[in-house]
Amino acid sequence: MVWNEPKDKNPWQSGNNAGNNSPNKQPNQQPPDLDEMLRKFMGKFNDMFTGRGGRNKGGNFQWQSKGGGGAAVLVGIVLLVIYVLSGIYIVAPAERAVITQFGRYVDTVGPGPHWLPRLIRSEEIVDVSQVMSSQHSGYMLTTDQNIVYLELAVQYRIDDPEAFLFNVKDPINSLQQATDSAMRQVAGAETLERILTTGRTEIRQKISDNITAMLQKYNSGLVLVDVAMQPAKVPEPVRAAFDDVIKALEDKDRMENKAKAYSTRMVQVARGQAARFAEEAEAYRTQVESQAQGEANRFNAIYAEYKQAPDIMRDRLYLQMMEQVLTNTSKVLIDTGLNNSLIYLPLDKIMQNAQNTVVNAAASNDLTTNSAANSSNNTAANMRDNTRSRNSR
Repeated sequence: MVWNEPKDKNPWQSGNNAGNNSPNKQPNQQPPDLDEMLRKFMGKFNDMFTGRGGRNKGGNFQWQSKGGGGAAVLVGIVLLVIYVLSGIYIVAPAERAVITQFGRYVDTVGPGPHWLPRLIRSEEIVDVSQVMSSQHSGYMLTTDQNIVYLELAVQYRIDDPEAFLFNVKDPINSLQQATDSAMRQVAGAETLERILTTGRTEIRQKISDNITAMLQKYNSGLVLVDVAMQPAKVPEPVRAAFDDVIKALEDKDRMENKAKAYSTRMVQVARGQAARFAEEAEAYRTQVESQAQGEANRFNAIYAEYKQAPDIMRDRLYLQMMEQVLTNTSKVLIDTGLNNSLIYLPLDKIMQNAQNTVVNAAASNDLTTNSAANSSNNTAANMRDNTRSRNSR
């Protein structure tokens, strides 16, 4: 059916009732055919997209329906849907997506769903939270011309996805080379003894600092997480000798610690003895001063009494001295009133008493220097003597 029929003809009516449009007539009307209408519409729609149409003799544009046009449109819609869906991608929370347009960097997007036009732009997903590790080992030459075997485990992760993908051709290989270089540089500046014993922590920190500095210089997008250093080893042919050296160093440290402990103990003991001696000397000084002061006071008191009665004081002093002398010596009393010409003297007893007196005197001299009680007793005796002398007068 064409659309270039007369204008007064209704296209929805049949040919017999084409002219019955007046309200006075009763046309023979029928309901429209929906299948025919849908078929015509689809045919015109297909001709529009496929370009199949022409003009009739009257100059009006005429559409011609072709059977293969619907399949082409359906295929085009399916391809369009596939293209749109292919541009959808999802970035995980621990990932970043680097967007490139014809190979050139455009942007870095974070977690979530995203879309991009395929064939024009592309994305590359980079995990920025995964910690990766690499092992490094080898024989190194120390500064004292010895060979040592070092083994490291380097842990790292991606920090800058753009720099990781575009700044360095092979960032992982660059990190490995930087680690090997740092190991040899640090080991070459240390002695074998420090590497094997006390310098492990410091050496590990130096290697970590060197690797970090190289990664920042390269701007490779990698960040160092940790460096684990295994115990250093020596070559097998000289292992026994180095074990002996290590044992000797351990014995040296043990003996040094023991000597330090002994030195500390002896210094403390010596300081304690010095303090005790100082206190004893101070006590002895106080004792001697007090005793001298007491003797001086006693002498002054006796002198005052002597000026008042010289004869009586002279006799009193004589009697006190004779009392002291006779108290510490052996005595023999002889009654001269007897007319017996033979007098028995017990010389053996006298000699034994004399020896005992000498021994007691020596012992009393030793005790006098260390005992303050004796001086106090002597002072009390002197005071009693002074009291007695006053009472006798």
